[in-house]
Amino acid sequence: MKYINNKFPLLITLTILTAYSNCIFSSSTGSIVDPDLKVMPIPIAMTGYDDGRIYDQGKNLTSLKDDYTFSTIIFSGRSKIGHRLLRDLKANTASTDRRDNSDMVILNRSINEDDNSLLSVQGRINKDPVSTDKSIKYFITDMGTLGGTESFAYGISDSGEVIGASRLIGDTETHSFLNSKGKIKDLYPLNSESIQTVGPSSINGGEIASGVINNGIYYPAIYSIKTSKITILDSLGGITPYNFNGVATSINKSGQAVGYSYIDYINRHAFLYSNGAVTDIGSFGGYSGATAINNKGRIVGFASGPDNGRAHAFFYLNGVMKDIDPVAPLDFSKSESYARDINNNGDIVGEFLTKDQSAFHGFLYSNGVFTDLGSKNSPETVPFGINDLRQIVGVKYSPYNDVCYDPNLGFVPCIKFEAHAFFYDKKKLVDLNTLIRPNSDWKLSWAFDINNNGQIVGYGLVNDKFRAFLLTPATNERQCKGDGWKIYGFDDQNACIMFVKTGK
Repeated sequence: MKYINNKFPLLITLTILTAYSNCIFSSSTGSIVDPDLKVMPIPIAMTGYDDGRIYDQGKNLTSLKDDYTFSTIIFSGRSKIGHRLLRDLKANTASTDRRDNSDMVILNRSINEDDNSLLSVQGRINKDPVSTDKSIKYFITDMGTLGGTESFAYGISDSGEVIGASRLIGDTETHSFLNSKGKIKDLYPLNSESIQTVGPSSINGGEIASGVINNGIYYPAIYSIKTSKITILDSLGGITPYNFNGVATSINKSGQAVGYSYIDYINRHAFLYSNGAVTDIGSFGGYSGATAINNKGRIVGFASGPDNGRAHAFFYLNGVMKDIDPVAPLDFSKSESYARDINNNGDIVGEFLTKDQSAFHGFLYSNGVFTDLGSKNSPETVPFGINDLRQIVGVKYSPYNDVCYDPNLGFVPCIKFEAHAFFYDKKKLVDLNTLIRPNSDWKLSWAFDINNNGQIVGYGLVNDKFRAFLLTPATNERQCKGDGWKIYGFDDQNACIMFVKTGK
């Protein structure tokens, strides 16, 4: 193990657009297609500040060279035929999209408010059966920045510390941050230099799982909040052509961490770090990555078969990796899935490609039973976090009407989709935007983590800029006392109390 001292700052910025069937792309956007592709239900388009992209031919990891910030951005979760391109293991990076350049389009259709139906990538379906239950309400707190205009929150501890990434002054660099008791701290060099993954995404209260550059190579690492010391983990030996070895994605209260590390220059494997040693936990014959570990040492992630193609969600315990794909376990030709998080009761969340291969739905796997968390008119629903109360947060793409340009028909009605953060509890999936103060300036796009106190972190748009948010359940008028109403963005104490009582 190696150690580095914590110093001061650096960044990245990114816009990634995913595109569905019948899309129109801007002139700067290109479609990524595998030449050996048999099934491509949802083609991919992506754009950044330049077109200098590097693709891992092993389909295991992708990087994008961003001239705007002089950084290499690392993405993972790529499968051979799937559309999980440009996705970070834990945090999913295809995120910085705004409604005015929405990435999912269905031409010549509009949402019909009369018959309550629309035509989506799955055919004719009912409008989203999302609950409108507003019995729970949330105060929202802006997590601030390190001097720039944007920030992104990815993880929260049970004691309320929030981790994420933020632009610096001038928006020319991005550094990792820790927000504790309202004070934001720059974590440079942790995941803050010329090679970055999205994150950091996991905090256990005293330590943060992520990665750092050492001698020009990015390695998995753990950051101590108390001492600011960074421990670089032993690797599995491989290094990619763009100087990337691996990253730690999750850490539990015992200090055990998981992630992935390259075993050569193409293939990566999930690892477990425990008692100072890193162990390769294998795969189903191809690549693998671990996304989360709970306090009992149970691990989840995804792994592929020998052809390094599609991945399946897995559960790992005591040296045994179990395929928990909801559609066709161990048959990689028919399905694709990814496990994203596991709570201390063993409940697992993730996403899977539906049987007709038309959309990705979220899933909850509990006591051997799968619950489909997808909604019929959404091409993608992804849960990212689950707490011990089995409350789940994530992102769902929701439809809205717009007008699009068709080269053959001119301007036509169309349906677009945009990212909405969701909350799932007691068999009800709710758009988080309906649970915050009405007429706020926020549009909550992505929710990534939820702690056992019900606090949620993620990021959304405020005045067309992405800002990290913390949502706190509004349960008692006492929360509005003192400066509480100011912290939660109310004009006065009475308005705060009224929101607690009525949600208005």
